[in-house]
Amino acid sequence: MLSTFCLRGSVVIALELKVVTKIEPPFVEIDEDNTKNSSIELKGFCIDLLELIVEKYPDIKYTFHLVQDGGYGILVDGTWNGMLGELLRGEADMILGGMTMTSLREQYVLFTKPFMDANLGFVMKSAQKEISWYGYLNVFDFNVWVLLMISLISISVFVWLVSDIESEGSPIIDCIMNTISVMSTQGPVINPKNVAGKIMCTFLWLFSLIIVTYFTAKLTANFTAQTFKSRPTSIEDLLHFPEFTFGTTTNGAVYSAFAHSKYNAFEVLYNIMHTSAISPFVNSTENGIKRARENSNYAFINETPSLLSYVLRKPCDLDMIVSTQGPKDGGGYGLAFRRENISIQQLFSVRIIELHETGQLSTLRHRWWEDRNECSQSNEGKESNNHPISLFQTAGVFVILFVGIGVGLFAKIMEIMRRRIFPNFEGRLFFMTK
Repeated sequence: MLSTFCLRGSVVIALELKVVTKIEPPFVEIDEDNTKNSSIELKGFCIDLLELIVEKYPDIKYTFHLVQDGGYGILVDGTWNGMLGELLRGEADMILGGMTMTSLREQYVLFTKPFMDANLGFVMKSAQKEISWYGYLNVFDFNVWVLLMISLISISVFVWLVSDIESEGSPIIDCIMNTISVMSTQGPVINPKNVAGKIMCTFLWLFSLIIVTYFTAKLTANFTAQTFKSRPTSIEDLLHFPEFTFGTTTNGAVYSAFAHSKYNAFEVLYNIMHTSAISPFVNSTENGIKRARENSNYAFINETPSLLSYVLRKPCDLDMIVSTQGPKDGGGYGLAFRRENISIQQLFSVRIIELHETGQLSTLRHRWWEDRNECSQSNEGKESNNHPISLFQTAGVFVILFVGIGVGLFAKIMEIMRRRIFPNFEGRLFFMTK
């Protein structure tokens, strides 16, 4: 049944609309809580928008149906597909969704005043810093660690030698423990009585003070000022990152913007996309987001409102870059009607302006985007360094502790075995006392 339009001046006498839409959260999504059997209930920003528009006109009735091919509509060989095709063929009276107003589309249909502006942007998987169990070892270069170990062993041996020469009776293990105690800022274990030993220990204390200061400062810097690999900061910047592939949906305004753009950077980007060995294009925003999550070197280009709804949802693993320069893909989002329905188009445009003026559209946008934020931050082109040090990062330190316990237990077992095998042995080993 065809829709009935009956207007008298600005008063709606009777109006029945067949509305075509497509699933694209948060503009339109399936209401799982109210969907029963074969009847599909819809919810979303655009559904609430339509309700706000028609609440002033109680005689306006409408029914929804989903577009058959799942697209907004592009012109192919002189024929529109998607929702635009259904509208022009009379299968629908109005298009409801996040559809961009473009000059080409405006030649065939009537758009209302825009209910939302949109910039181009892209999302990519959040940069992940590689975390190692033994990250604290990165404080010093390998050669420094080797020289440090040699130096500490050497100073321990020399302190033991001079102590032995003076017959102070300190085993070498005491000298090694003294070095370890000094390096860990616990203070000396032994206090040599001879001048040579005192001089060596004095320089050891000075050496440990400098080394520990270096280590602490560098380790703190590593945890609080992590550096990440350089990444694109704009759509045009993608040209300077050959390791990145980038794409968009094949049936929307963003694709058309690249295909018909005279902006040099967009022309180059479009040629790269079309000459890529593996097609970077996807057939839906959802598939583009999925591809970006699976490939850390893939950037999915789309309009920022559509992208933001995914960035703000778990698993919170996407960064969004908004393009503030360069061309847009259109004049924002609007509702579309056939050209002969100019009266209802004007009625809806006036109502949209009223909703802008009263702030109801801002409230509605906040409800369907910011209020549904599942991430602590929006991930819009940022990297946070305020994460607490995780157990994974400090696991290597605990490994050292457990290894030390194991070695200590092994030494105790060896000592017990020595006493059992040589009960009358009164000598003195370099690592055992009487």
